[in-house]
Amino acid sequence: MLGFMTHNFKRFFAYKLIKLLHISELIRRLYPVAMDIKFESVSQIQILEIMKSIKVNRNESFPLIRLGSLNDGGYLVVDDFLPQDVLVSLGVGDNADFEYEISKKIKGIIAFDHTVNAMPKIIDNTQFNKLGVKAKSIDNYVTLSSIIENIPTENDLLLKIDIEGWEWEVLDSISDTELSRFRQIIGEFHGFNNGQNLQTISRVLSKILRNFIVVNTHANNWGKYDIIKRVAVPDVIEITFLRRDFYKLPRNTDENQYQKISSKNNPSDLDLGFNLI
Repeated sequence: MLGFMTHNFKRFFAYKLIKLLHISELIRRLYPVAMDIKFESVSQIQILEIMKSIKVNRNESFPLIRLGSLNDGGYLVVDDFLPQDVLVSLGVGDNADFEYEISKKIKGIIAFDHTVNAMPKIIDNTQFNKLGVKAKSIDNYVTLSSIIENIPTENDLLLKIDIEGWEWEVLDSISDTELSRFRQIIGEFHGFNNGQNLQTISRVLSKILRNFIVVNTHANNWGKYDIIKRVAVPDVIEITFLRRDFYKLPRNTDENQYQKISSKNNPSDLDLGFNLI
């Protein structure tokens, strides 16, 4: 194409290209400075401690299976389900593939979502509640404590939580005893790149990890990453926790099998996967 351009136009085109490259380089150089200013109150140690706390030790893997959609809406869980188990599902939205598949393995599901009128799929053993869940009961919201209280103690519970950032205050509001009613906690956790949220995140993770271990972590690539104190931090991370009394389950150390079942949330975008740090 350049062969057909006049000499002056070539010079003009080259000048614009060089200017654009200079601007791009300037943006690249200024981005870390802007991030340091934005997260001035956040230390690198704080970020690294949070990321390390949810990093999975691949030498201690468990029999994981994928339930739900191949991409967004599917979760990796430990295959230890019992006929008397009950799933508490907080946040359904327009995709109930996970609930549909797990419903075949357990006694039933109690689902909550104030943003939809019904489950997007008919699941026979599911009780749907058009209610949201927060730390305090108000208007059309209930608390997780009240949900747990109404489920017989002979049932071991499972928790799936995807409530767009409210998960931290909800989990912060319940006691260790209430939290330990759940054998697995499977969720989408938001706001890791929100500097104002990091203290709450750290506190809630510390509480969970007193009685649970992390068996799967995967950054959701529909969310964005920020470089905070030279650490790549995703906004949204899928995490599966297993209660420690089930720590001695049969191990599965087949990394190739793990790669097969751990797929991108957004199939058309770059996925940094579970390599968080």
